[in-house]
Formats: sequence, structure tokens, C-alpha cells
Amino acid sequence: MFSMTLSGNGKLYIHIISQDDAIVNIESPYTNFSKMIQTKANKPVVVPIPSEFLLTKYGIESKGILVKSNVDISVTGISQEQSIRGEAYSAIPTRFLSHSYTSAVFGDAIVSVVALHNDTLVNVTYRSRTTPGREKHVESSFGITLSRLQTFQTFGPIGGTTLSSNKPIGVISGSSCFDHHYGINETYCNQLLSYIPPTRTFGQCFIIPQITKGQFSLIHIESSFYLESNLSVQGALFNKTTQFTGSDQYSLLSKLPYFVYTSIPSVVTLYTSRRFSTSPPSMLIIPAISQYSNNYNFLTPSTQYFDHQAIIIIKTKEVAGLIFDGQYVSSIPSDSESIKAYEVSYDVIAINITAGVHEVYHPDVDVTFGLLSLGFNQNQAYAFPVGLSLRDGTCD
Repeated sequence: MFSMTLSGNGKLYIHIISQDDAIVNIESPYTNFSKMIQTKANKPVVVPIPSEFLLTKYGIESKGILVKSNVDISVTGISQEQSIRGEAYSAIPTRFLSHSYTSAVFGDAIVSVVALHNDTLVNVTYRSRTTPGREKHVESSFGITLSRLQTFQTFGPIGGTTLSSNKPIGVISGSSCFDHHYGINETYCNQLLSYIPPTRTFGQCFIIPQITKGQFSLIHIESSFYLESNLSVQGALFNKTTQFTGSDQYSLLSKLPYFVYTSIPSVVTLYTSRRFSTSPPSMLIIPAISQYSNNYNFLTPSTQYFDHQAIIIIKTKEVAGLIFDGQYVSSIPSDSESIKAYEVSYDVIAINITAGVHEVYHPDVDVTFGLLSLGFNQNQAYAFPVGLSLRDGTCD
């Protein structure tokens, strides 16, 4: 599904890539849309989607899109609105979707839901702050029933939204209007969205990377089920230990990495903007350490020009064997910083890359690492975790 853009229109694309030749079918009940394509191994395919597939209102529509393949594939949805706004997010495979979600929200919330099956009952609960602090939350709930590939879109307050269902659903959430200054005395909203992993896969230990091209970063933390959690944020220039209920956020003034620990599994989102005030912001779901994988194949967008960057998070002792596009990472020009997570040293490595297909892996299958993909130009930005190992999250 493609969440509503600010103007209600835009160009839509689905990017597909696989390690093997694939036969891919794309279907939707909306206009009985159906399309079959064949892809070659490691050759990206860009599939235009009619603009009327944008969700256009609060409520229920039949605009879910199902992408099926005979082999494993990676799918990214991209919506481009005018020349100054765009959004990209990686789809989560249906076998990992679940029944419980906590949205990742900073600012005015937008939440979009898609059902995989008929007779899907979804309960939506808004939680909003009534004071500047964390002292009190107000809740309101309602329920809806969705058929297969029906979608529901809603707009909530600051503080987040939780969703529960009797059958698996997919959820996109974020900020419907993240203010961004562009020029003198002129402001426009930038919409920031991401597919949200199920609550059961949330983690407790996170490494927040330095964004070498950014001057402002804000981490937003939402605990699962809005339970009270202990929180520790540690960095070279900032250390804080506290408790929070539901959500909390911190501005990061340093270009150095941070380590975040929560006693209750949580989702951590990084909001960034670039060096100049005229640069656009981005939203990035930070993978927990428990969600790292051993190998990744990914595609950076080529529909527009971007300065592309990959950020790798890996234990310092395991950097030597890491391979990026056939080269050892240790031999590639990069910016690198270190951070300790419970006495274990990690390197956070930023590499400038090109548009197109990339492969990153470690020859030792027991080694896991995190990988993030980011891109900036003067008017747009994208950011997403390249992959999430969606298992129940701990600090292991």
C-alpha cells in the first residue's frame, strides 16, 4: 500500500531485486489490477504503479497490493510527490507480519493498515500526551473489520498508536507533517513513513549511527504496549539513565554513535536532516542488535539523483572479514567511529556508494551486523534498514 501524500497525488513505483531469477506477480482488488514480470538475478526492476493506488482518505479502501514471487525477493515502495517530496520504505514479507503493532511516530501521526485475509478485526488505540512531560496519557479506541487486501488509514495525535488484530496485518506509520524550512520565511511539510515491524520482534539494545552528512538528529523511542521502561542512552558526549512510559525522544548534537538500552522491548526511530537548513529530513527505523543479519543484497533508488551512503554496524573484532561489493570493507574509503555496548566494541562505518545493486556479507555465517541505506539530495532524502531479522528481540 502507498500512504496518502500531502497533495493527494504523486508517482508510485515498486522496486524489486532478487539473488535468483524470479517470476513475480503483483495484484490488487482495486481495479482488479494484475501484473506479471520476470526478473534476472541481481538485476533490479522498477514497476510503475498507477497513481490512483495512493490511499486518499481517512477510512477503508481496497488498495492493498500483494507482491508474490517463486523465490525470495526484496521489495521497496517509492512515492514521489512533485519535485521536492518523496518517500521510500522496504516492505516486510507477509510471513513475518503479525497481530500486534506499536507505531513509530514523532509529530502528527499517520497510520496505514492492510489486511491479508477476509474478516480481519483490527482494534486501534490512540495515546496522546496531555502535559509536556510523560506524566499522563489519554486513550481512545475503536474497531474496524477489513477484507483481504483492504486498507485503512487514520491520523492520530503525538504519542503513538497501537494496533491489535485477530489475523496478520501490515502497518506503515510515521509523521504526516514533519516541518522543514526551505528558504527564507518559507516552510513546507515533509511526510516521513516506514513499514513497522511487529511488536513481538522489538528489541532492547540499539546502536544509533552517526549521520556524517547531518547536523541534527532526534531519536524517538516507543515501548511495546506503552509499558513503563528503564532507558539508558550512552555516547561519548551524552549519558542518561531514566524511566519512561510509552515514548521518549532526545536530540543528538554529536556526530558520534550512541548505544540505547530499554528494559521493555521497543522500537527506536532516528529522524535526521542534513548540514544545511534547506536540506530535507529523513526517518529511519533503527534495527536492534538482535535483528542483525549475516548477508544483504539491496538496491539504492535510481529514479532520482542522490548522494547514497551505506552505514554498517559490526563488532570491531569482526570488521576484517567483511566484504562489500567484492572488496574487504577495511580497504574501502570510509568514515568510522566506535561505540561500546555493554563492554563489547562496535564499529559504525559509513561508506559512500553508487545507485544500483549492492551485496554485503561476512564469510563467517555466525557473524551478524546491521546495515542501513541512506540518500540525500538538495530536495529529498530517503533512509531505511536494509534488512531486519524479525525474531523475538533481546540484547543477544
